[in-house]
Amino acid sequence: MQWLWDITDEFIYQFQVFCQYRSNLSNKSEEELERLRDAAQIWNVQTVMNILHSLADKASIVEQLRVGREGGNVAEVAGAYGQLNLYKMLGYFSLIGLLRLHCMLGDYYLALRSLDYIDMELNKKALFARVAACHITAFYYVSFAYIMLRRYRDAANTLSSILFFLSRTRQYHSRSFQYDQVRPRRGEGEGGARRAATPTVR
Repeated sequence: MQWLWDITDEFIYQFQVFCQYRSNLSNKSEEELERLRDAAQIWNVQTVMNILHSLADKASIVEQLRVGREGGNVAEVAGAYGQLNLYKMLGYFSLIGLLRLHCMLGDYYLALRSLDYIDMELNKKALFARVAACHITAFYYVSFAYIMLRRYRDAANTLSSILFFLSRTRQYHSRSFQYDQVRPRRGEGEGGARRAATPTVR
């Protein structure tokens, strides 16, 4: 399951890095600029978004989450692909990827809508809780979207709840580089000043 999240995470990261490279024109030769003009379709945002939506649709993950929340039979709406754990989790991680992508594009309302049927309660039964990096990414970008929408109380509640949860389950997140960014620094014990660093979520 970790490798499925890594694929999704790396896919969006590569898109982000290429966009940053393409937008910085100051250190590019005329030949590089010409190549970029000729290859405008490479890492096109609509293509990236369509891929994530297609993965979610293939697994019928939104329908599964909706029916599961209503207490219905998930198997009835899962379809041939949604019943397979690989497709189900890839579709699920694609929703988290859409959250991140919409935040990058500045559409914070649509970012939150991407998680309409995902239960953001902090418990280990949630699917995102099975992968530490996905867990932290989801709460980080949800909080960021709340801040940008000026829903500061919701942002504070989301951030404080995930930080509290992480502090209680250190061994669970010990292999995540995101956890290393949010844990207290050396010398900052229970009585010392705590610096809550922004998670380096790629």
